[in-house]
Amino acid sequence: MNLVLINNNYVVILIMLIYIFILDFHLYFSLEKVIFKKNYKL
Repeated sequence: MNLVLINNNYVVILIMLIYIFILDFHLYFSLEKVIFKKNYKL
């Protein structure tokens, strides 16, 4: 029972980390595009 709970926690944490990583990647990509556009205009 305890082992299963620990396992589930690890899975949830892993999914959250992957989700945050993907979100961060998209945010970073968007920021890079915006910065690039600003630099390009200047």
